[in-house]
Amino acid sequence: MRRLMIWLGVLVGGYLAICLLVFLLQERLLFVAAGRGAGNPLDVPVGAEVLELPLGEKGSFRVARSRPIGDPRAVMIFFVGNGEDLRSGLRWGQEFAAYGLISVVVEFPGYGGSAGRPGKTDFFAAADRALELAALEAKSAQVPLIAGGSSLGTALAVYLASKGTVERLLLRAPPASIKAAARFHYPWLPTDWLLREELCFDSLSLAALVRCPSLVIHGDQDHVVPQAMGRELAAALAGESEFISAVGYGHNDLSLSRQSEFGPRIAAFLLGK
Repeated sequence: MRRLMIWLGVLVGGYLAICLLVFLLQERLLFVAAGRGAGNPLDVPVGAEVLELPLGEKGSFRVARSRPIGDPRAVMIFFVGNGEDLRSGLRWGQEFAAYGLISVVVEFPGYGGSAGRPGKTDFFAAADRALELAALEAKSAQVPLIAGGSSLGTALAVYLASKGTVERLLLRAPPASIKAAARFHYPWLPTDWLLREELCFDSLSLAALVRCPSLVIHGDQDHVVPQAMGRELAAALAGESEFISAVGYGHNDLSLSRQSEFGPRIAAFLLGK
């Protein structure tokens, strides 16, 4: 019995040590690409430019602004995924230019060459500041303003849409919330207790405030953000929403390009058809 109690104590102590380690390292575990990519050269294509926008006393963050050939049909403010920086942002901009959109693609604070610290405070501040630029573009061109995002970036797109600042919302592989995603990946840990509020992006809690038309596209083989989360979020959005199940696609191979099999439907949505 004594040996059993000793082993039980070791197991409990080890479990608590793991919980403590996860609590202390949660930013690193969540924001997997933060702090990487600084100083890496950017391949800026024709029609695109890199801008630095102020982030209060913390410095500045980067956005990629891309323009289409010919008159723009709309303006897209877009937020990249968790493993991306502005190099991906420039590629996203090219894809949206093919739809005839001006795009403002945002690099997360604390990623790549952007100052700040990952979390709701700096991410939402960057979203609000980038929105000002995108709104000016839309006003100048007299075209609709659309918000979009990929994976973690969808939380910022939903945040802007919940404030009634955009006319359409495009979401690629959205998590319902960070807590739900954490429960999926670490079902053996009390993640709801361990996660700090500053890191708990929760799109589901804002869904009832999103009244603009929305298009959600999510792969049925997504093992990073399960498709069930995208379905749940799409169903909760207050405005008219459409959900596309991308059969056979996972998290990283799901394309939004005009040449993809989903391009015609995405184009129709972006252009309000």
